[in-house]
Amino acid sequence: MHPLLYRENKQPVAVKVDLPDGVPGEGWTKLEENVMGEFGWKEVLKQFLDEERAKKVMTGWDGDDYATYEQKDNKQNLMLFTRLHFDSAELASGFFAAYRDALKRKYPERTIRVDTPDAWEFKSSSSVNVFFRCEASDCITLEGGDAPLWEKWIKKLNWPATAAPIPANTANSGPIRMRSVFARAS
Repeated sequence: MHPLLYRENKQPVAVKVDLPDGVPGEGWTKLEENVMGEFGWKEVLKQFLDEERAKKVMTGWDGDDYATYEQKDNKQNLMLFTRLHFDSAELASGFFAAYRDALKRKYPERTIRVDTPDAWEFKSSSSVNVFFRCEASDCITLEGGDAPLWEKWIKKLNWPATAAPIPANTANSGPIRMRSVFARAS
């Protein structure tokens, strides 16, 4: 995708989701852990944003990892953890803005829990929690988990604590069902 970087033998950073011990918890089975790469993330963004914006945002990609889990008893419940690394904090911030816009289109009706320049958390009316945060050059997401699990992960990464939740009476809500990050909004 980037001939100059290829000729310079630039390799992406080795990124791991790096979940704490015991996360996601008993009753969950790991389905997959892998790398999507710059191209894969660009394709995810293109489902919700225009191609030019997706391409521009993802040129700062410098490594990623994701892991998906399925609840053993109820194969309908899924969790998706992602971690991305960018060439700079500014490029991670650009991704934050773009992926936040993508999540708004993917989940058009939601109850906001946290809304800051580098953290966005919400719950769909079908009780799917979505967490998204960037710190320096890294961004992480969790779809399908809960706040205590999210906070354990934040602590494991040695990131500062998440901002206080927004009071319930100031948030918007409405119906939605969980879809994979790889699925187009319907």
